[in-house]
Amino acid sequence: MADFAAARVVVDKKMLLCAPVTEMPRFLELLGRAWRLGELRVLRENTGKRRPQEIQLSTKAVSKLEQMYEQDFRLYEQKIAGFRNFVTKLWNIARYANQSSEDFKLIDKIKKSDIKSLADSWIISELENTKKIVSELLDKKDISPAQETLRIFTWDKLADWYLEIHKVEKNSEVLGYVMGEILKLWHPFTPFVTEKIWDILKNNESLLMVAKWPETKKEMINKKAIEKFSDLQNIIIQIRNRRSGYHIKPKQIIEAFSTEKESQTIIERLANVKINDSKFEKGIKISGKFFRLELDIADLVDIQKEILILQKEIKELEILTVKNEKLLKNRGFFEKAPKEIIETVQERLKDYQNSLKNKKQLEKELQSLK
Repeated sequence: MADFAAARVVVDKKMLLCAPVTEMPRFLELLGRAWRLGELRVLRENTGKRRPQEIQLSTKAVSKLEQMYEQDFRLYEQKIAGFRNFVTKLWNIARYANQSSEDFKLIDKIKKSDIKSLADSWIISELENTKKIVSELLDKKDISPAQETLRIFTWDKLADWYLEIHKVEKNSEVLGYVMGEILKLWHPFTPFVTEKIWDILKNNESLLMVAKWPETKKEMINKKAIEKFSDLQNIIIQIRNRRSGYHIKPKQIIEAFSTEKESQTIIERLANVKINDSKFEKGIKISGKFFRLELDIADLVDIQKEILILQKEIKELEILTVKNEKLLKNRGFFEKAPKEIIETVQERLKDYQNSLKNKKQLEKELQSLK
């Protein structure tokens, strides 16, 4: 009789459909083989009430899965859930694009004259770089790195940054071009979802599966725009970090001073600040290579109380930093501990050091306001 593993595996049809087609054949093949050999049993049938089937694999079958993916199978369940979450994100991006304006449509070509802002130039440049990298990786059959490169562009750059700015600076041509290109790039990984989105946005005009693979347009890559937008992102992140570090409520508008007008509306929206021309007696300076401003938080926080909180947090971080530094200097620890544990401690120490540096900077800024 097969020795069944303690871990249970949830098989959800929707989750499986969201998985990349490149990984599904091996996974389904193993499940089928396990069933035939009596190494898989159903713990809960699908009742039709949106409850997924729950199955249990034998220890032997789980071992095969671990060898196949070179990782623990429970992590693979999380990976499948990640695919589902991403497909939901892709669908929401497409829905926003379709509803962003009455004249929105997918377009295959874009001209430099269609680019109206720094954000437009940045997203087009990042798209062309992504197309180049993904195409090269797929030519070498490096599937996972290609998929991750595309995910970073779609989620971290397009969804988290450009779409938020697009709500202020709408440009249907740029969004229509970017949307069409990423659907083509994602099609080998998620053919059914991308084909459906394409069908909706194209009004049944054509099939995505026969569309031409995107070609990199090097002339559309603006390195200066990438550098400048990166600086803008850094300014916004710094403001958000100050808000979090000083425990200022997310909805609280922070008064700011700046003489620079470029991208002022974007900073105000994404960082929830109000920029004006009146300089403060004492302000917290936020600066980058291209953008500079000052924040007026004197009336928004209890300065002395926040200093005491920061000093307490700094002491705790100093203790943790010293503790982990001593551990990494211990020769016995390096000789006996698994490589994964050593790397975990090293990463943890790095996090403590970065947090300590940031907390000290925050305290220094508050001390200057007293």
